[in-house]
Amino acid sequence: MDRFCRLRFTLPLLLCFTALAACGKPKYKGAYKRYEKASVACCNGLTDEAARAQCLAELPRVEPAYAETESVDREARCFEANFQCDGATGRPTTAAAQKIHDCMTGH
Repeated sequence: MDRFCRLRFTLPLLLCFTALAACGKPKYKGAYKRYEKASVACCNGLTDEAARAQCLAELPRVEPAYAETESVDREARCFEANFQCDGATGRPTTAAAQKIHDCMTGH
């Protein structure tokens, strides 16, 4: 009977801790880094050094602590799915920018 009582109290606690561990804070990895890499590559495609430097300086940056949050990941995935580099400007094409905007705003 003593063994049964221990099992009766231990098993629910074990299940509770397992559920908490499985539902812990998710990590969103990769999408922002891929966004950043694609943006930098697009800017680096510019042949004019001053334009390249300006393009790189104007890229949106996210603090490392926020780079793996759900909202940044969602926006980076929109960018990743719709990005097309305009080689003349080092930025997304007009059509790609519209698709990225629509994705981010839920349209």
